[in-house]
Order: sequence, then C-alpha cells, then structure tokens
Amino acid sequence: MSAHFAFRCFLAAAPAIVVLAIAASPAHGESTASLSLRPEAVANALSSRGEVRTRQGRTFRGEILRADAETLVLRAQADAGVAEITFPREDVRSLRLGGGDYLPLALDLVDRGDYEDGLRLLHAIHRQRAPLLHYLSEGDRHYFLEAAPRLRKAGDPLTAAALARQLEPLVTDASVRRALARERMLAYLDLRFFDEARAEARAIAADHALFPDSATALYTLARIEWEADNPEAALAHALRAVVYAVEGADQLRDCYMLAIRAARRMDDTVTADRLAAEMKQRRFDAPVDDSDDL
Repeated sequence: MSAHFAFRCFLAAAPAIVVLAIAASPAHGESTASLSLRPEAVANALSSRGEVRTRQGRTFRGEILRADAETLVLRAQADAGVAEITFPREDVRSLRLGGGDYLPLALDLVDRGDYEDGLRLLHAIHRQRAPLLHYLSEGDRHYFLEAAPRLRKAGDPLTAAALARQLEPLVTDASVRRALARERMLAYLDLRFFDEARAEARAIAADHALFPDSATALYTLARIEWEADNPEAALAHALRAVVYAVEGADQLRDCYMLAIRAARRMDDTVTADRLAAEMKQRRFDAPVDDSDDL
C-alpha cells in the first residue's frame, strides 16, 4: 500500500464509536507523575462515558456512540429508560470528555524523549477526541495544535497531517490557521509527499509578513529540490531564507546547512565558505562536512 493511499484511507476512516470518561483536566504544568500508563488504566480513563449539555439547559450523561459534523448520538438514561438520543450539532452547548489528565502527560512524555509511551498516549487521545472535533471547545481543539508537532517528532507524521487537515475547517483565527498549514507542510515533507509539501510551502513563503514561518517554508522548498537532485534551485531557496529570515526563525540553521551542502555540490567553495563564516558569526554550529544531517 502506498503512503498516499494510506493517508487518504486514514482521513476517510475516522472511528465512529468513541470511548470516553468523565475526568477533570489539569492545567499544563500540573503534576501528572501519579498517572498510570498501564493499558488498562489508560483504557479506563478513556472509558465509555461522556456528558452533553444542551442549549436548552439539560445535561445528559452516557456512552457516545457516534458523531459527525451534523449530529452526535448518545446512549443515555431517559425518562422511559435507556435510549439513544440524537443531538443536532447546533443544540450542543458543550461536550465534556474524560481522561483529560493524560493530555499534558502525552506532550510531556514526547518532550522528554519517551516517544513510545508518548505516541501510544497521543494515539489514544486522538482516537477519543478527533471524531468529536466539531463539538469540542476552541481551547480543547487547540490541544491538537500542540499535539501535531509531537506526533511528527515521535515518528507519526501521517496522523499529524491528517489532524491538521481535520482542524482547518473548524478554525477561524488566522494565526492558528497558519500554524496548521506549517504543520501540514512539515508532515508532508517527512512523508515525502513533495507535491503537497510544495503547495503549502509556496503559500507560506509568498506571505512576506511571515518571515519566521517563511524560513521553514523556504527550507521545505530547498529540501524538495535537493531530494530531486537540483542543488542550484535548493541553494536559491535556502539563500532566500538566510537573507530575509529574522533571528531565531525555525530551521534557519538548517537553511544554512542545506545552502552550504548545495554550494559544495556545485563546487562553489566561495559561497560555501562565506555561508560557513556567517553561521559562525550568527553563533550557529557550522557543518564539518557533507555528512552532517540536513
């Protein structure tokens, strides 16, 4: 199965049955040291319970069976017994989900380098909450903006790309939409979906008000040209980032590294040496030779 085909299937086959539990979510930074990572503990925290509050002021608790952009179906106790209740999206004031204490823990695990446990937990959270994005608050959705780069870092750019695509139609804030575009671009680059990465990168690089983001976009374009064995075009894109990007821009050092490697590939030692000297002046670690990773 090709990676492109797997990605399309991933987007089309979001799980319909959601398993939830009611639990308070600690603020970021609050201790999560007491949480168990045993599969049964995680499964219990992300159990089959959820709470729907309607705009009419009623509260329903039960098992969330399925949800889409239009309706949410809950199996709950009603006046006549247990019933499946369908809520139109516009009637849902809030949806409370469980296992919230695990959300910051998943991010922390990846940040500490525990990719196996962190990724396993991120996947569990994604399975629980991604099918319900239409019903989550803006703050709850924002969690996935934090989760996407951790998914990439832990080795799952496929989920990161799919998540960024799912979130985009639900976001109106321009800065958040730009961040989602950046995450999609980098995930596509990791996946070697070069056509998709190029389209995202060109859109970001075209906005001259966003040079911190543009350094990453230009690096992406340079990487694509490098992978296509086109060092001249790779050098041109990387040099644009070097010239225009502000200090501290993401991947600015990587742009220098790629520009130096491209110049060396073209036997342009003058440009390569000049860029290496600039890296030193800007307090970047200069590459020793072409064996350095991009």
